[in-house]
Amino acid sequence: MFKLNTLTVKNFMSVGNTTQAVDFNRNDLTLVLGENLDLGGDDSGARNGTGKTTIINALSYALYGNALTNIKRDNLINKTNNKGMLVTVEFENNGVHYRIERGRKPNILKYAVGDDELQEGDSRETQGAIETMLGMTHEMFKHLVALNTYTQPFLSLGNNDQRAIIEQLLGITLLSEKAETLKEQTRITKEAITEEEYRIKAVQDANSKIEEQIDSLKKRQRLWTAKRDEDVGKLTKSIEDMAHVDIDTELANHRLLDEFYEKQSTIQQAQRWITSIDQDDTKQKRTIDKLENEIVLLQEHKCYACGQDVHDEKQTAILDSKQQQLNEAQQTVADNDAKRKEHEQTVADVGELGVAPTVFYDKIEDAYNHQTTLNTLANQ
Repeated sequence: MFKLNTLTVKNFMSVGNTTQAVDFNRNDLTLVLGENLDLGGDDSGARNGTGKTTIINALSYALYGNALTNIKRDNLINKTNNKGMLVTVEFENNGVHYRIERGRKPNILKYAVGDDELQEGDSRETQGAIETMLGMTHEMFKHLVALNTYTQPFLSLGNNDQRAIIEQLLGITLLSEKAETLKEQTRITKEAITEEEYRIKAVQDANSKIEEQIDSLKKRQRLWTAKRDEDVGKLTKSIEDMAHVDIDTELANHRLLDEFYEKQSTIQQAQRWITSIDQDDTKQKRTIDKLENEIVLLQEHKCYACGQDVHDEKQTAILDSKQQQLNEAQQTVADNDAKRKEHEQTVADVGELGVAPTVFYDKIEDAYNHQTTLNTLANQ
């Protein structure tokens, strides 16, 4: 049950800078009369313009932030002081005490419920809370509470305005408000669902990327393990092969192999010389045979080239030249024979080459580093 207790007004419309208060905390009927002393103070029209309407306007402004008419809010301030307007109303509703303070220049809206202190907040949210508590809109307040001549009568209202008031009276607007609230909650829920779907999608995408990374790491792990096993196998085989090497025998075989290569080189070089001498002997023998035939023809005074007769003086000169060439060729053959014997003796001195010794390392330096290599392979 709604019960108005007090209404306090300052600098509101016709009210001056001195705070004026109306006490409604009575069980009987409260009648407010005006007395215009400037016009005689009697009943002959002197009760108009004394501020009676200001009281209901102040109550309307305190509860809803608007007067009963469409007057601008700043015009509600007392023109003499032009600032510091403040309206305070205290009332009870369903056994709960309420207090509202609302003002202009500066703008003030404070709302207290029960024993709580007056709290300032967002004006729209606070006003919404006040109207929810009152259970009526400002339009309903003007038609049901104020009942003044400034408010257009119900039957003069348009169809939509009449329907709105009737719906409020019958409580139908509560269903609409609940439907709007449910609609808003549905919208918020849908947005929350959409956000959650986006979040889930983001998590799924992130998980997919992580799974791809895991698969990639597993593949790299398999490749690395296979390469490691292959390398370990090779290293192990190398160690096993080297472990069977008799390093003393290996070093001795390297020395024998050096001797083998040296003998082989000596024999091959001697054989190349012998081959070269044989080739030169063949050439010289052809030259000797040719010269001997030419000398026979020259001794018969015949030209070795054309077979014509050759005079004595020319024949003697040519014969001496051919004889000198023959002597040089025969001397070359004799020298070649001596050289051949020298090289043949070299091959004989070297003896049988035999089979090249078998070694594990290609170089003797590797053989000397045998143990170091074994330790390196074991560390690898």
